[in-house]
Amino acid sequence: MKNTNLFNTDIPSAVLAEVLGLIKQIDDKLSPYLISLTIEDRRRLPKLGDKRLAFVRKATEYALLHPQFLPAGSSVEDLQVDARGRDMLEQIVRPLDILLSKLDDTQMKVGSEWLIGCLDFADAVKGAAARNLDAAKVIDENLSVYFKKASRADQIDESPEDTGGQPNN
Repeated sequence: MKNTNLFNTDIPSAVLAEVLGLIKQIDDKLSPYLISLTIEDRRRLPKLGDKRLAFVRKATEYALLHPQFLPAGSSVEDLQVDARGRDMLEQIVRPLDILLSKLDDTQMKVGSEWLIGCLDFADAVKGAAARNLDAAKVIDENLSVYFKKASRADQIDESPEDTGGQPNN
C-alpha cells in the first residue's frame, strides 16, 4: 500500500488551545447534568436502541392518556423528563460522535503516516548498515530491538523501555 501523506500540516497552537478551551467550557457547562457509570453499571442497565426507542415513545404517549396504569412511585412527569433529557443529549451526542469519528480517522491516518515514514527510515538505515556505514550500524542496532521476537516471558511488555537509545540487555 502506497503511503499518501494526507496530513501534512501542524494544527496551529492557537487553534489547539482554543479547541481545548472550548472542550473545557462544554465539560464545565454540562457537568452538573451528567453522570458517570461504572463498567458494572453499564453492563447491567437495559439498553435503549432504535426498536426500544419506538416502544418508549409509544408507551409514554399511552401513559399520558392513561396515567392510572402507572405503577406506584412512577409519574408521567418522570417519563417526560427522561424523554426530554434523552432527546436533548442526543442533540449533543450525534454531532460529537461525527466529530469524534473524524478525529479518530485523522489520528489513525497521522499515526500510520508517522509509522510508515519511520519504517522507511529504518529500512534505509538497515541498507546503510549493510554497507558498513558506522553511524548506520549504531542506529540499526538501537532500532532493531523493536523488531526482535520476544520470548514468551518477554511478551508481557510489548515494547522496549526507553533506555536512552540503548537496547535492553
